[in-house]
Amino acid sequence: GSFGVLNPTTKKDIEKEIIMLESKTTGEIAEKLIKVSERTRNLKGRGLHEGASTRMLITAAKLINSNLSFIEACLKGIVHPMTDDKDIIDSLEQSIRDLG
Repeated sequence: GSFGVLNPTTKKDIEKEIIMLESKTTGEIAEKLIKVSERTRNLKGRGLHEGASTRMLITAAKLINSNLSFIEACLKGIVHPMTDDKDIIDSLEQSIRDLG
Protein backbone atom coordinates (compact mmCIF):
# COMPACT_ATOMS: atom_id res chain seq x y z
CA GLY A 1 0.00 0.00 0.00
CA SER A 2 0.92 3.64 -0.23
CA PHE A 3 2.52 5.29 2.76
CA GLY A 4 1.68 8.72 1.41
CA VAL A 5 -2.01 8.44 2.23
CA LEU A 6 -2.91 8.53 5.91
CA ASN A 7 -6.44 7.96 7.06
CA PRO A 8 -7.85 10.95 8.99
CA THR A 9 -7.64 9.18 12.35
CA THR A 10 -3.95 8.46 11.93
CA LYS A 11 -3.29 12.01 10.78
CA LYS A 12 -5.16 13.38 13.81
CA ASP A 13 -3.23 11.07 16.15
CA ILE A 14 0.06 12.24 14.67
CA GLU A 15 -0.96 15.87 15.00
CA LYS A 16 -1.98 15.26 18.62
CA GLU A 17 1.39 13.64 19.40
CA ILE A 18 3.26 16.56 17.79
CA ILE A 19 1.27 19.15 19.76
CA MET A 20 1.85 17.27 23.03
CA LEU A 21 5.55 16.79 22.33
CA GLU A 22 6.26 20.35 21.22
CA SER A 23 4.15 22.16 23.82
CA LYS A 24 4.23 19.73 26.77
CA THR A 25 0.44 19.96 26.96
CA THR A 26 -2.06 17.22 27.80
CA GLY A 27 -3.79 14.95 25.32
CA GLU A 28 -7.11 16.50 26.30
CA ILE A 29 -5.99 20.03 25.40
CA ALA A 30 -4.34 18.80 22.20
CA GLU A 31 -7.62 17.15 21.16
CA LYS A 32 -9.60 20.32 21.87
CA LEU A 33 -7.12 22.36 19.81
CA ILE A 34 -7.47 19.91 16.93
CA LYS A 35 -11.25 20.43 17.11
CA VAL A 36 -10.65 24.19 16.85
CA SER A 37 -8.46 23.63 13.80
CA GLU A 38 -11.19 21.48 12.23
CA ARG A 39 -13.61 24.39 12.64
CA THR A 40 -11.11 26.71 10.90
CA ARG A 41 -10.53 24.18 8.12
CA ASN A 42 -14.29 24.06 7.57
CA LEU A 43 -14.19 27.82 6.85
CA LYS A 44 -11.54 27.41 4.17
CA GLY A 45 -12.80 29.14 1.05
CA ARG A 46 -15.60 30.81 3.05
CA GLY A 47 -13.55 33.71 4.30
CA LEU A 48 -10.38 31.91 5.35
CA HIS A 49 -7.57 31.12 2.93
CA GLU A 50 -6.51 28.08 4.93
CA GLY A 51 -7.18 26.28 8.16
CA ALA A 52 -5.09 26.52 11.30
CA SER A 53 -1.67 24.93 11.03
CA THR A 54 -0.21 22.49 13.54
CA ARG A 55 2.30 25.21 14.43
CA MET A 56 -0.57 27.54 15.42
CA LEU A 57 -2.04 24.81 17.62
CA ILE A 58 1.33 24.38 19.34
CA THR A 59 1.49 28.14 19.93
CA ALA A 60 -2.00 28.09 21.46
CA ALA A 61 -1.05 25.12 23.66
CA LYS A 62 2.01 27.01 24.91
CA LEU A 63 -0.18 30.02 25.70
CA ILE A 64 -2.51 27.76 27.71
CA ASN A 65 0.54 26.46 29.58
CA SER A 66 1.43 30.05 30.44
CA ASN A 67 -1.95 30.38 32.19
CA LEU A 68 -4.04 31.94 29.45
CA SER A 69 -7.56 30.56 29.25
CA PHE A 70 -8.34 28.11 26.45
CA ILE A 71 -10.46 30.73 24.68
CA GLU A 72 -7.87 33.53 24.95
CA ALA A 73 -5.07 31.21 23.83
CA CYS A 74 -7.06 30.10 20.77
CA LEU A 75 -7.93 33.68 19.85
CA LYS A 76 -4.32 34.87 20.23
CA GLY A 77 -2.58 31.81 18.82
CA ILE A 78 -4.98 30.69 16.10
CA VAL A 79 -7.86 33.03 15.21
CA HIS A 80 -6.27 36.51 15.14
CA PRO A 81 -3.19 35.44 13.13
CA MET A 82 -5.52 33.97 10.48
CA THR A 83 -8.03 36.76 9.92
CA ASP A 84 -9.20 40.21 10.93
CA ASP A 85 -12.70 39.61 9.57
CA LYS A 86 -15.02 40.30 12.50
CA ASP A 87 -17.72 37.86 11.38
CA ILE A 88 -15.25 34.99 11.08
CA ILE A 89 -13.63 35.89 14.41
CA ASP A 90 -17.06 35.95 16.09
CA SER A 91 -18.04 32.64 14.51
CA LEU A 92 -14.80 30.93 15.54
CA GLU A 93 -14.91 32.46 19.01
CA GLN A 94 -18.39 30.97 19.48
CA SER A 95 -17.12 27.55 18.34
CA ILE A 96 -14.21 27.82 20.76
CA ARG A 97 -16.52 28.80 23.63
CA ASP A 98 -18.65 25.73 22.82
CA LEU A 99 -15.54 23.55 23.18
CA GLY A 100 -14.26 25.70 26.04
